[in-house]
Amino acid sequence: MALLKNWDVKSTNNEIARPIGNGNVRVYYVSDLGATFGQTGTWLHRIPLINDAPATYGFAASKAKGDPEAFAEEKFIKEVEDGNVSFYQRRLRGRRLVEDVPVTHARWMGKLLRRLSNKQLTDAFRAGGFNNAETAQYVGVLRERIKQLRNL
Repeated sequence: MALLKNWDVKSTNNEIARPIGNGNVRVYYVSDLGATFGQTGTWLHRIPLINDAPATYGFAASKAKGDPEAFAEEKFIKEVEDGNVSFYQRRLRGRRLVEDVPVTHARWMGKLLRRLSNKQLTDAFRAGGFNNAETAQYVGVLRERIKQLRNL
């Protein structure tokens, strides 16, 4: 979710299920991508009492979802310190979930994501209703972020 800049990151939207009768098989799933592919918040999220308000709260609400320019401008990796990566996220809830990820885990994620072809990424965005220019921008940003993960 850090890669996609989902500002509505919460455990109920991200689960690992173990289907009954399938032994150690795990199914990883994400629901509710509606708050994705934009910016994760505004300067208002630095104010303690409203730092966990939805990204659509306040100024620039139109940039919070499905905005390729805002998505491209969002920082991705905040810092790498003591063998851990913290991903940039403006909302308090989101920050707690994407900080202190071991570098080895982030690099592993980058290796897996590198397997996605440009066609697969393009098809996913086109299926989401994005036009060719928006799709090309999203795919380019994702490729750069995947590269950042691999290079940690």
